[in-house]
Amino acid sequence: QEEVLWSVRKNKRTVVKSGNTIGKSWVAADVVMDWLSTHTEAKVITTAPTFTQVEEILWKEIRSYCFQSKIPIGVEPLNVQLKFNDNLFALGISTNETGRMQGFHSPHLLVVLDEASGISAEIWDTVEALHPERVLAIGNPLEASGRFYDCFQSSQWNKITISCEEAVAWQEANGNVPGLVTRDWIED
Repeated sequence: QEEVLWSVRKNKRTVVKSGNTIGKSWVAADVVMDWLSTHTEAKVITTAPTFTQVEEILWKEIRSYCFQSKIPIGVEPLNVQLKFNDNLFALGISTNETGRMQGFHSPHLLVVLDEASGISAEIWDTVEALHPERVLAIGNPLEASGRFYDCFQSSQWNKITISCEEAVAWQEANGNVPGLVTRDWIED
């Protein structure tokens, strides 16, 4: 997860594939909060294939991050929005209409594609048309085709793979984390 955070700081495009329940959305929330806290003017647009995924997966983690922070962040998160001012905010969007993704410009624009294997080609094209400073695409490798798959074949993306076995090994060395993948789950 630390590798993902550093990759987004250093690389224009980061793509992450992993097994289920290793903390992808948790680290994506951490990336969003890191981006907002290290820039005075920045926008973050997050998306996923469905609004339920936007609101109940990634934004659930972002809201949890805000509420559990030991240092108050200064604003109250809404279901899919965290707004400090007009030039410093994060917003969750899910749409198949490319026009709804347009118009978000910032010298420090980060786009997070959560559950990226299910995002349509048109939305991937719209994200590129925004000319973001950084893109994080994260998800499960469900198909050997599509834009998410293509990222792993491209030299334009920094590629990270997190296996369930790695997550279990880390827990065995450092202690179990409730909700993360377990050896029993893998064997099952």
